[in-house]
Amino acid sequence: MSVVDDLLSLRLEDSQGSRIQDIARHAQRLTHMSSRLRGAIVQYRDQLLRELDHRRTLDRLASRMADGLFLFLADQYQYLDLEEAQRRELRELYRRLLDDFRDWLWTAPQRFTCCPPLSGHHNRLTEWTRRALHEVGGLGWADASDKVVMCGTYSPELQLELLHLDIDTLAQPVLDLGCGREAHLVQFIRRMGVSAYGFDRLVTDAPGVTRGSWFEAPLDERSWGTVIAHLSFTLHFLNAHLVPSDRAARYARQYMRILGALRPGGCFAYAPGLPFIEELLDPREYEIRTGLIFCGTGAGSQPLLNIDWTFTQIVRRKSVR
Repeated sequence: MSVVDDLLSLRLEDSQGSRIQDIARHAQRLTHMSSRLRGAIVQYRDQLLRELDHRRTLDRLASRMADGLFLFLADQYQYLDLEEAQRRELRELYRRLLDDFRDWLWTAPQRFTCCPPLSGHHNRLTEWTRRALHEVGGLGWADASDKVVMCGTYSPELQLELLHLDIDTLAQPVLDLGCGREAHLVQFIRRMGVSAYGFDRLVTDAPGVTRGSWFEAPLDERSWGTVIAHLSFTLHFLNAHLVPSDRAARYARQYMRILGALRPGGCFAYAPGLPFIEELLDPREYEIRTGLIFCGTGAGSQPLLNIDWTFTQIVRRKSVR
């Protein structure tokens, strides 16, 4: 491990306990450097300068730091589906931080209490974060609330029960779209001898799973027997529908791609339901099954709590009537 990597680990220790609200509100604690980190910077200044003098090292570090922040943001506010252009901007922000830090390091005093490149970086990062939150309707939430958006892990049995799916009759192969970090449902189904695969932007290495955005999922025409999306793709589609933006149209196109990827007799099972688009489907081509799983409270601070939550199964008919 390089000196830069060691210092990044120390920096992460300084930032422990931070929340997305801290970034959006430009909390001063984010620009604080512990005495341990400041001492390490002074002690290893020469080696740091040598490592930061290589373009490949800078690019690797910028990508690593941007990926780390993306995972942090996705855990804190799941509706931040970053486009490639946004990820590129994020990498450029961190590359600029590293360039500025290297230039500052040449003349940095032996004793310092603040790091101007870090302060400038967090000014830019706050602007970027607020813009990204605004695009998904989360800026007001970040400014007004100290809560995080709930994003839990559910047992495979509960997911199948909520979606009214019977593992013994699942049409194969099965795709879990937004399978979660551990892909528990995919692994459970595979242990039952069913051909199942998962796709998620945060998934770790596991049999049958692929990391990536659900907009990149393999959806060849008539390729899947069952597509499952439990509190994943359709939850984000619903958010995009409720927050006026161009994202809703993109989700609608992907929704139709998913239906097109079903084999005759195949099923797209998901929650929450999407009545605003389900009512537009051709009943001669698709059978729609739906039911209530949660009744909205009508008084929550989160807009999505004010609606009735349903599960839906869209079954592609074997023959068009």
